[in-house]
Amino acid sequence: MTSNPKTIILIGGVVVILLIVGAMLVSGPSSEPSEEQVSVTEQVEPPAPPVTGNVDDVVDALLGDALEEETAINQQRDDTLFVIGDDQEVDGLSASYDENSI
Repeated sequence: MTSNPKTIILIGGVVVILLIVGAMLVSGPSSEPSEEQVSVTEQVEPPAPPVTGNVDDVVDALLGDALEEETAINQQRDDTLFVIGDDQEVDGLSASYDENSI
């Protein structure tokens, strides 16, 4: 039985490709996270203080929460100012250079 060498190479290539695809399907998804797999970390709330019925404790808890919120807002504002500053510096890089202004 004589066969054309091109046919043998073609069939061998198809068999190799099928073996590779089969091995990938059997091994399952890769253990490395891809761009599509985003891990979400949940923010854990600290446990609530015990209820004492004392007005001063309630006021202290409210003031503590307000301070935490104010700190978070200030951090976001600082991040925003940092980004705006970078944006302005990058805009300055795109300005054309004028040799006559020197």
